[in-house]
Amino acid sequence: MTMPKSIRKPIFQWSRWLHIYVSSGLFSLLVFFCITGVLLNHLDWISGGKKDAQHANQLTPFTPLEPAQVSTPFHWLASVNTYYQSTYRLSKPRSIEWDEDFSEVVMDYPLPAGYALITLNYQTGEYLIDYQKGTFWQVLGDLHKGRHSGKAWAWVIDISAVLMLLFAITGLTILWQNRSKRQAGTWCVIAGTLTPVVIYLLWVPRLSGL
Repeated sequence: MTMPKSIRKPIFQWSRWLHIYVSSGLFSLLVFFCITGVLLNHLDWISGGKKDAQHANQLTPFTPLEPAQVSTPFHWLASVNTYYQSTYRLSKPRSIEWDEDFSEVVMDYPLPAGYALITLNYQTGEYLIDYQKGTFWQVLGDLHKGRHSGKAWAWVIDISAVLMLLFAITGLTILWQNRSKRQAGTWCVIAGTLTPVVIYLLWVPRLSGL
């Protein structure tokens, strides 16, 4: 069944328009994911070079947490988190641990290629940050994986994936419009689909037979 020309023409026009501008908008992200994908396949190229350090400071302004409030410190913790977010751009710790013997609260903030571990004395307001920073390329590698990069960056990855899918579909639509190259292009699609499947089945280690 042949699609009517009145339907085919706007589909091909919109496909060309989307293909051009989606690819233009995705150019930098495509380059980013290509380069970081290669780096992740060769982690020895970017291993080492992480910096471990400490930083001590005092919360200002600070309101001590009374012992009776330790069981329900929600408002107090909210103000502390606001301070760390505005001062160090840290938000939403992965875990919070309390040590009532030493009047301390330990807050763990995972970061791309590093971490920040804050030990705060909730009676004096003094705190110590033990932190680790990765190199530029290590940070990019974790951004590629979306590791400890937050919800905003997760949206970047999701939206990029949708746009890349749209880019691929519109490319096939444009190919289908070109009769002289349609057959060769279709074989390229088949080869590009089957090649990684064959490589996986023949050469990629996996557990089977269980």
